[in-house]
Formats: sequence, structure tokens, C-alpha cells
Amino acid sequence: MVVLGLQRWWGPAVCDGGVQVLILNMGKDKAGSSSQQPKMDKYTVPGTRSRSLERGATAADTGSDRFSEILAAIQVSRSALEGQIGGVQAKVSLVHQDLRNVVDRVTEVEGRVSELEDTVKGLGVTVRKLEAATGALEARAEDAENRVRRNNIRFIGIPEGLEGTATESFLEQWLRSWVPSHLLSPCFVLERAHRSLQRRPPLGAPPRPMIVKILNYKDCDAILQQAREVGEVKHENSRIIILPDYSIQVQRGRKSYDAVKQKLRSMGLTYTDVPLQIESFTRGQISFLHYTTGSLGLGN
Repeated sequence: MVVLGLQRWWGPAVCDGGVQVLILNMGKDKAGSSSQQPKMDKYTVPGTRSRSLERGATAADTGSDRFSEILAAIQVSRSALEGQIGGVQAKVSLVHQDLRNVVDRVTEVEGRVSELEDTVKGLGVTVRKLEAATGALEARAEDAENRVRRNNIRFIGIPEGLEGTATESFLEQWLRSWVPSHLLSPCFVLERAHRSLQRRPPLGAPPRPMIVKILNYKDCDAILQQAREVGEVKHENSRIIILPDYSIQVQRGRKSYDAVKQKLRSMGLTYTDVPLQIESFTRGQISFLHYTTGSLGLGN
């Protein structure tokens, strides 16, 4: 005899209502032949069959409802996920389009930068040529300005107002008073004379330089030569300094040489004993300007 619970046949929901027993009679017949098919007799505990069937049907309906609810929930979740995925795909598509636009713009910018680089290379050559041409023009203009000033003399130290209203006549008489007549030409004339273009200084301040243009260059050179020989020129009690009227750039170069001249004086040397060389610093480059002592007005 084998006793099996009906959980194997009907499930837990059916077996909760009662107990069913299957009795299998397994034996041999009287003739001792081979075993016959087992004969199953089904017995049910009284009073439990109807209730078990009702409860089984109720459990089956409950399982079907739950399965339907699960399917519905899965369907809702799937719809929600599909909607979210659709939104993400739309955003990804927009980002992809933006990236394509950025790539196109970067490509365009690279092309423009390449064109600008090619243009700048050509402009660099042009700028260097223009700088060289400008430097040459500046040098020529500087040379022309100094040539125009060759007949000019700068007088420093003449008191303000001493010349009155007739500046040329005053200076001509004063020059004839200390420059030998044989050094001056018969047509010695001051073409023009005026103070430097500055405001009139207050009382006690140094007077403005006076610039004089002499008609004949030989007379200009004779006056400068005589001033060097005299050493110190005075008008009454005022010490007068007489210099050539150079351009601003040349004046700055000469002024930078003042420390060297003072050193030479302290050593008891005259300027004619030492060759002169002035270094001019212009735009980071060094150019050496060689002057003779005569052209600088420092000696014979």
C-alpha cells in the first residue's frame, strides 16, 4: 500500500479543505502470475469533498485575477518605459544635431584660421618691407632737417628781453663786437632770429634759447670756431653758450655723451686727443655713429 497526498494531484489550495487518500493494492493473483495493474480505490474523508472543490475554484479565480493584474502592470510599465525611451531618443537626436552643427562650425573656423595664417604670413613680409622703407625715410628726413639747420646757431644764456624788439640787429652788433671782422664775410647778415617756442619763463628762471639763422654758412662756421677758441663768451655778466642747432635726435645723442666729456676733462684731456664714438639705441638695435671732433664742435 502506498499513501500519497493530493498535493501532488490538485495543489495546496485543494488539500487545505480535507484529506484524500489513495490506496493502491498491489499483489499477485492466486495463480502466481505476474503482478496485475494496481487497483486504485479512492476514498474521501466524509464531509470534505464539496468544500475542497469550492475552495479550489475560488483559488483558481484569484490566481487568474492576479495574473491579469500582473499583465496589466507589465503593460503599463512597458508603455511608460517606451515613452521615456522615446523622449531620450528625441533628446539624443537633438544632441546629435547640435554636435553636427558644432563640427560644421569648427570646420568653418579652421578654414578661416588657415586663410588668416596665410594672409598674416604675407603681411609679415609686407610689414618688414614697410619698416625698412620707413626707417630709410626717417633717416633721410633727419638728414634733410640737419642740412636745413646747418646755418643755424643756438645761443643759450642771453637774458630774456635784452634783445628788445630788433632781435637781428642786437645780435649782429653783439657778434661783431667779439668776432674778428676778417673772419666774417663782407655780406655778413642775420637772416632770422627768435627765441625757442616755449612760454616765457618766470623771473629767476633760465632764459629761453635763441636760435639764429645766418645767411652765409662760412659766417656760421667762423662764429662757432671763434667761440671754441675764446672758450667762454659773455654778455655783460651773463655766460653765453654757443652751439650748432641740431635736430632733437642729434641733440639727445650729444647729451648722452656729457658724462664722457666730463670724464675727459677730469683727466686733463682735450676732445681732439680721443676719437669720438656715440652709440644710438633705436628700437632694440644698436647703431654706431662716428663723428669727427670738428663736426661735433668739440675741437679743431
